[in-house]
Amino acid sequence: MVIRFYLLLVIFEVQVIAAQKVDEHMCSVKRLNSNGESETIRECCKGYVMINKHCRPLCKNCLNGVCSAPDVCECNIGYVWNQTLQSCQEVCYCENGYCPQQGQCVCNKGYRKLGPHFCEPICDDPVCPNYSHCVAPQECKCYNKYEMNPENGECELQCDDAHRPDNEGKQCVLKHCSCTNTAGGYCLHNYNECSCYDGYRKTNDTHCEHWCQEPCVYADCTGPNQCQCLTDYHQTANPNVCEAENLCYDKPCDNGVCLLGGICKCKSGFNKSLNVKFQIICESTTMFIAKIMSLVLGIPLILAGIFFLIVYLVERKRNALNIPTVQYCEDEDGYVYSFNN
Repeated sequence: MVIRFYLLLVIFEVQVIAAQKVDEHMCSVKRLNSNGESETIRECCKGYVMINKHCRPLCKNCLNGVCSAPDVCECNIGYVWNQTLQSCQEVCYCENGYCPQQGQCVCNKGYRKLGPHFCEPICDDPVCPNYSHCVAPQECKCYNKYEMNPENGECELQCDDAHRPDNEGKQCVLKHCSCTNTAGGYCLHNYNECSCYDGYRKTNDTHCEHWCQEPCVYADCTGPNQCQCLTDYHQTANPNVCEAENLCYDKPCDNGVCLLGGICKCKSGFNKSLNVKFQIICESTTMFIAKIMSLVLGIPLILAGIFFLIVYLVERKRNALNIPTVQYCEDEDGYVYSFNN
């Protein structure tokens, strides 16, 4: 009796575990029954299919592999996933090439290696133009909606009579447009609907002006993200920030020119010097020579003054040591007398 009870308990646990596995990838879906009433049913979630009472992941093609998740195929040992064929191929698989031995891929003539099991065609004479790709050795093909111009060899976007290729050549826009600034705007579907290119912003329905995303400091925005310094200002390391001509990276640069490296280069007739704040400045040659002469003449005078001061202090100390001292004594009769020591 006890054995039978434990046997039934084991069978019940197995069924519970199996039910949990079935429910792991099951979802609740509302459907209409035969009576037209809405009811909720349980079925495998999207990307899964019921196999042997279990919701298993579904893969379109997973021969020689294991489907571990919806459309995710893990190839068996000795096989590798081929992105082009969307299937597991033998390790020696070599697209546009051959395998001289197991696991080795050698490209055919006119092809080069692109990954361990794939060879791509080479187009270098000439190089494929923009909006095209290499489809065979030295053979280029234009993208969809583009055609090769036999005169210049470029792939050009093909537009109907009412449209033209835009500045980037990536889309067809209306030939006639309400935008007054055609360099900054275009009309895609409607004559009165003006759209702006990158680096421009709409001021009204029919005009786009150039725009600087980072504000210009002491400068005017003269083009898409282009700042031009105001009069008597020059550019700093930040192309959007300008500063006064007498400054160089916030340091004085009077009578000089500020280089982009942050160095103040003195103009002709001026030399670098230090001001009272120990900042490098540009001074006239006359002032510079006067400072040099004052230093040349002033240093000896300062040294001489220091020398005489030292001599004076030494002599004063010596005299202080040689001053006689007076002592007073009293004799037996009560008389007081003094004498030098």
